[in-house]
Amino acid sequence: MLPEGILLFRYSHPKGKRSREVKVVPESREEKIGEILDFVARNRESHASRIVCKEMLGEYYVPFAGGTREQLEERLSRADEEKLDYCYYLIK
Repeated sequence: MLPEGILLFRYSHPKGKRSREVKVVPESREEKIGEILDFVARNRESHASRIVCKEMLGEYYVPFAGGTREQLEERLSRADEEKLDYCYYLIK
């Protein structure tokens, strides 16, 4: 029995190669923002981190120092749900 709020679905490969069950855990905005910030801080040079910075800060390469983390956090908190989900999808 899964805890309340966790959905389970079966993912099937489009070419029928294999299938697997996937747990989907709904995340709050704050959790998504925290995970995005942690990912960008740990993986500064990754393409996903750079795309997040491009989307939210307007620059592809931003040194993650000084007030950059706070600025990114502030922009993520103001972002609409679609853009936040896009950034979250990039890091997952």
